Amino acid sequence: MDTKITPDVLTDKRWHGAADAGDLPRSALIEGGYVLIPNTSWATYESMLSDKGDNSMPRLAYLNGILEIRMPGAEHEQLHRIAAMLVELLLVTWDIDAEDYGGMTHNRGDGSKGFEPDTCFFLNLQVPDGSNAPFLAIETDITSPSLQKLPLYAAWEYPELWRLGVTTKGEVVTTIYVRHDKGYIESATSVVLAPLTQEEIEGFLQTRINGERKAAWINRVNAWATGARPNEGEPA
Repeated sequence: MDTKITPDVLTDKRWHGAADAGDLPRSALIEGGYVLIPNTSWATYESMLSDKGDNSMPRLAYLNGILEIRMPGAEHEQLHRIAAMLVELLLVTWDIDAEDYGGMTHNRGDGSKGFEPDTCFFLNLQVPDGSNAPFLAIETDITSPSLQKLPLYAAWEYPELWRLGVTTKGEVVTTIYVRHDKGYIESATSVVLAPLTQEEIEGFLQTRINGERKAAWINRVNAWATGARPNEGEPA
């Protein structure tokens, strides 16, 4: 049976946490909150996408009947935008022709999968179906575990995913997932932005989160990228 979701799920700020089909929330998420709702139809997911229009929040994901609704907080948004800026600087310095598509909605025509990443990048290179080729996606999970999205990224054949978080001590943590067979494995080094490492990503994000001035941070990233630039003729 389809779980019914009423408009107050998106507007009432008193509720947060997770619910099941027998405990449907009658209020929306507080900042940083999330809810997982099983037994939800694809039509309900599409209706919620339509209702929120061009608004970036809440963010929705759907996988085989499970709907996730997230209301990212300020820390969440700051972290993934800094990561996106890091990627943009490397793309420019290393002359990689890719674009930031932000939280573009991804939907499968068969009604089984759909999601909105925090940030995604596509190469300006078309694949056989005429669309641009996925390059890199960034997800931030700061306050809580969420729907396991690796199958979603695998369905769109993203070669790499960064999952970002912050510990209770304020330390940035990064996991790099790279495509392997039909799934993903963890890697200490980026494949699409080699020789960038997990440690370097965390270092750049940490100093910016800690208050390094943007201009100084950009200069430092650019200096590193210039020195680490892949050799001509080698993949980035």
